[in-house]
Amino acid sequence: MVTSCAIKSLKIAHRNPTTWVLLALTVLSFAQRFGTATFDTKLDLAVNPAGFLGRALHLWNPAATAGELQNQAYGYFFPMGPFFAAGQILGIPAWVTQRLWCALLLCLAFYGVLRLARALGIGHEPTRYAGALAYALAPRVLTEIGPLSAEMLPAVMLPWVLLPLVLADRIGSPRRAAALSALAVLGMGGVNGAMVVMALVLPGIWLLTRTWNRAHVRLVLWWSGCVLAVALWWIFPLLLLGRYSLPFLDYIESAANTTAPMSLFQVLRGTNQWVAYVLQGEPWWPNGFILVDNPALMAGTALVALIGVVGLARLGLPERRFLVLGTLAGLTLLTVGYVGSLDSPLAEVVRGLLDGPLAPLRNVHKFEPVLRLCLVLGFVHGLHLSRPTGLRAAPEHWRRRVRTGVALLLIVVVSAPAWLLTLRPGQGWSDVPAHWREAAGWLADQDGRARTLLLPATGFGQYTWGRTVDEPMQALAEAPWAVRNQVPLGSEGNTRYMDAVYDSLSDGRGSAGLADFLARGGYRFLLLRNDIAREPTGSPPLTVLRQALQGSPGIERVAQFGPEVRMSDQRLVSSVDAAATGNALEVFEVKRAVPVVTAVADADVPTVSGGPESLLPLLSQGLVKADQPVVLAGDAGGRTGQLLVTDGLRRKERNVGRVSDNLSQTMSADEASRQGRVALDVSPFQDPRHQTVAEYRGIRAVRASTSTAYADSAGAIDPANSPFAAVDGDGGSAWHSSSFTGPVGQWLEIDLDTPRSVGEVTLDLVDDLRVGWAVTRIRLTTDAGESEHDVPSGGGRHAYPVRPGLTGSVRVTVLGVAADRQDGNVGVKELSVPGMTAQRALRVPRDQDAARPGFSFTRGSQARPACYRTDGTVRCDSSLSRFGEEVNGLTRLFRTSADGKFAVNATVVPSAGAKNPVTPEGLTITGTTSLAGDVAASPLSAVDGDPGTSWVPDVTDLRPTLTLAWKGKRTLSEFRIESARGARTPVELEVRTDTGTEVVRVGSDGFVAIRPADTEKLELVVRESGGVGPAEIGELRVPALDGVLKPVPATTPFTVPCGKGPVIDVDGKKINSSVSGVLGDVTANRPLKAVLCDDDLATALELPAGDHVLTTSRSDSFVVQDVSVTHVELPKPVATHREVTIGAWEATEREVTVAPGAKALLVVSENVNDGWTATLDGQVLEKVRVDGWQQAYVLPEGDGGVVALEFGPDARYRTGLLAGALGVLAVLLLAAFPVRRRVAFVAPSPSRWLMVAMLVLLAVLGGMLPIVAVIACLLAREFWPAAPKVVAVSGVALGSGVAVLGRILGHGQEWAYVPLAQAALLVAVSAVVAAAFGPFGKRPDPTAP
Repeated sequence: MVTSCAIKSLKIAHRNPTTWVLLALTVLSFAQRFGTATFDTKLDLAVNPAGFLGRALHLWNPAATAGELQNQAYGYFFPMGPFFAAGQILGIPAWVTQRLWCALLLCLAFYGVLRLARALGIGHEPTRYAGALAYALAPRVLTEIGPLSAEMLPAVMLPWVLLPLVLADRIGSPRRAAALSALAVLGMGGVNGAMVVMALVLPGIWLLTRTWNRAHVRLVLWWSGCVLAVALWWIFPLLLLGRYSLPFLDYIESAANTTAPMSLFQVLRGTNQWVAYVLQGEPWWPNGFILVDNPALMAGTALVALIGVVGLARLGLPERRFLVLGTLAGLTLLTVGYVGSLDSPLAEVVRGLLDGPLAPLRNVHKFEPVLRLCLVLGFVHGLHLSRPTGLRAAPEHWRRRVRTGVALLLIVVVSAPAWLLTLRPGQGWSDVPAHWREAAGWLADQDGRARTLLLPATGFGQYTWGRTVDEPMQALAEAPWAVRNQVPLGSEGNTRYMDAVYDSLSDGRGSAGLADFLARGGYRFLLLRNDIAREPTGSPPLTVLRQALQGSPGIERVAQFGPEVRMSDQRLVSSVDAAATGNALEVFEVKRAVPVVTAVADADVPTVSGGPESLLPLLSQGLVKADQPVVLAGDAGGRTGQLLVTDGLRRKERNVGRVSDNLSQTMSADEASRQGRVALDVSPFQDPRHQTVAEYRGIRAVRASTSTAYADSAGAIDPANSPFAAVDGDGGSAWHSSSFTGPVGQWLEIDLDTPRSVGEVTLDLVDDLRVGWAVTRIRLTTDAGESEHDVPSGGGRHAYPVRPGLTGSVRVTVLGVAADRQDGNVGVKELSVPGMTAQRALRVPRDQDAARPGFSFTRGSQARPACYRTDGTVRCDSSLSRFGEEVNGLTRLFRTSADGKFAVNATVVPSAGAKNPVTPEGLTITGTTSLAGDVAASPLSAVDGDPGTSWVPDVTDLRPTLTLAWKGKRTLSEFRIESARGARTPVELEVRTDTGTEVVRVGSDGFVAIRPADTEKLELVVRESGGVGPAEIGELRVPALDGVLKPVPATTPFTVPCGKGPVIDVDGKKINSSVSGVLGDVTANRPLKAVLCDDDLATALELPAGDHVLTTSRSDSFVVQDVSVTHVELPKPVATHREVTIGAWEATEREVTVAPGAKALLVVSENVNDGWTATLDGQVLEKVRVDGWQQAYVLPEGDGGVVALEFGPDARYRTGLLAGALGVLAVLLLAAFPVRRRVAFVAPSPSRWLMVAMLVLLAVLGGMLPIVAVIACLLAREFWPAAPKVVAVSGVALGSGVAVLGRILGHGQEWAYVPLAQAALLVAVSAVVAAAFGPFGKRPDPTAP
């Protein structure tokens, strides 16, 4: 009997097309990257979902990012988390679970729309199937189903939420209909609460558009209560998250980003998810980008939208007013924040609100399901087009087949990302490699409380073995860990702290204070990830990081895991890594005491004006001890005592899309943001009075259209090429534009300090193909008018006349470049105006005062060399070189509040283009250039006896020349050139001696024979080199110079005498310096201590109260890196501790015992959070933030005792989860309870308020234009009933045609935003609204469609 029933069921299923469609969607899901797991929403779900759900039971997660609130982890409790956990428990491979999950979503979306269309009576079965497929394979679904499926849940479940409400009269019970709808809301999950709320707009419109009788009121009340009950489990935690979490969304996105794609064309066709537009070398989501940018798919998705619009405008559509109102509401909510052609009159206001109180709704694309479901139901009805009058009607069965065939063909076209198998972007993996599990286990075994910092910093996890997006350590770690990624979840200060660590390593120098800096932050281990995909992540070369770690005392490698990896096995980010190898993971240990909690006497805690990054130079300069916490001035309030003023917290704008080379030049106090974000930078203090700002003298400002120094630079940010570089009087620096649209139209403008009469300006334009094509024509604009000029070829300084007269500004605009090219950028080396001398200085904060302060100034870590040593060989790459914001030294403005004597100290580093301070005895060696001005590539490297070093001329040197000179003639007849393996070697040389010049070829072994010559010099001019780039001369062997060419080892000492080193000038008082070290210090670009020669000034510099100016001047070899100016009576740093013993130490509850002592700060090396409280003997301790990010409490003087630390919100969090579970159980009971008495009550509302609501929404959508269009369509309908439908079709066709044509003609998506396209689509929407209005003079029949 059972068998026969089963067979019968199979036969029914076989004949049911729904079965085949569901099977096809399942196959489609499994076909995407078959056999490999990929990132989907959260990596933990694929690696350890059960462990993740266990951690989600606590709001505070001490294991990640130095302590953080788990971002919406509670939202995975249902349904996504249990689904994946079940797969883990059953032993199902992670990739199979992923495919089953996505298949389930696709099938639910399809079947939900199919059921809803049937319930509403829209279309016939074939077209209902087509519409259901169109929804399940809509652009938004195809974009997110692979990488972000959790965000699909509201869209998938929306039809199921509506279905019980539509069928409420057939269900017969308001209570049961509401409960069933609410259970579908439960299925939307809680990962993205905002999207759940946004999706519920459509059920809300359904309820509002019904006749309001007693039964309907009961339905609304039951539904509201049940929805609230099933959402309590994520509403309570979400409120706690909003109260205690860092507002990280303000740093990673803005309304300008999220609303940018929201033109009517993109919204109607469903390509409104802004992440799909993100390009990082390649599209971040290729599946979404192909829908955005492919002309065929643009046309296909537009055609689907057109049919949907036609269906909404056609007669006979059931529940037309509900669907039109839903469509209009969806369109308005999606586009109201869009600023562009024919935008909403409220656009600017709404965009401001989205960056303010409406920030939770900032991602307006989450309203997409509201619009899409209505359009799809319109699509079903639109497929039933009536034949034009006068044409012979085809048989119904043929028309049905044609309709279905056309619809299915269209759906196949627009679902191209699915059958092209691109739904799962990024490289997949079969399993997380074993070496990651081994490393995680080893770190936990060493110390379960010790924190590990992952290196290098990366925006997201992308490895040679797979793109995980989240870090593997997130799912595997058994001990605390952190990584600097694109989303700052811990705290602003901790993010800057990690940036400081990363910056000190990415320049290859390391830092003497880095080990202490890491230890005070609670970091004991560094995990160097050599299996990272370096090019996609923009990671620095392994060679650079290793040299920096080796140059940081107190940091040692202690373990390695995984196979050996060669950097050359992936695309090299730099040639310095050509021979670099290492195990997949390397662990370095900080050889310092790394306490979890300490207590330091309050009197020993200084105040520091600056940011968390200021601590690293203070440690290196010895102004702060490793175990001495500090309170930043922004947190100090009325605190008194020691004061250290720094220039660390600079007013800069951050490009959050990058984690390196992501900060602009230091901005002036009134300089506006380039990106329009809510927050200029990730900073603990946004108030400019706590920040170091730029000030100009001789000019009021200098700005440009674009710049590589701006945060909106098209690539990596380089502050050396700021607009000021064009007016600084240094011809070696230049402003470089950084435009997405090409060089023409780029401009540079100076605001003069006072208006003056200007007759001409002098201009020196950059002529370098590495920047762009040579400029051929310019426009000069002053207040007196404009003049255009041709630019002479060959570069150089040229005078150009301007319109005579008074002017307060001068602007240079590029009008043309060589060959009329439209790519590349432009630059200006120098723009001179008669009588103008521009100066720029950085003014440090004046937010705290003290009678005996200390000042610490630094050039920062933005300058970095081109050459690095790896395995005994120095390799160079000019693309790595950065000169920094202050190429030639520091200029600082600071203030003292009282007269005093100050001591001055400084450190120096080799300057750009430095002359090597080591000179071989009896030999003079010079070269025309060295690569990027790096002293490690200087001519001495060709004769130092070390084959691992080389002279490398700069890439701009067209005739590289190496010259050796000695005393006494010697007979030269041969020499040999040796180079490191893989180096570019000279092929042809021009050899010059005292007896003449000859051109010779270099043998394969480097041997060169020349005519014998008695000479006191040897000049080698490289005429031809092998390979790409400048030739390298590793070692020049000249037999005739035996006894003259002597090895110059790295230990060779040097001394730059007083008066020859950099000069420090304070208020006109010059302090000369001397520099001593060894050759290896110079070639490794290590900081060296400058010995200040003027002892009276250096140790007792008298400064009166008031403002002061400190400037430094570079020498031939060195530039000042750091300067400290400290009051002679400033106490030496000291840290007196009270003994602390750790008792219990759990995630949210801890106990420590503190010994007796003076008033102290109890410091916990975790992120500060308002949720933590500390009590001692029942007394709540005052909270303090130290180091700009760590949690601390004020311990009173006395006997000490047991301090209880508790994260209070955690108990409320768990209570909310329990209340939510009880709410879900209650709704389940309400749904299961049988219906006693059936009530029929669902009917459309006859009220005219629907029409008023539509007009209001239209006005909000586009102002007066759509209102006028509605009136025109209504008038036209009186003479031609089909007018609204024809206008709707024409408008969508015209707008879509313009957008698609623009793409075909090479304008990208630009024409999708032009006024013509926007206006056509506004008129089309207006026509749909007009079609929903009843005829004039008649009251609408409530039963009419």
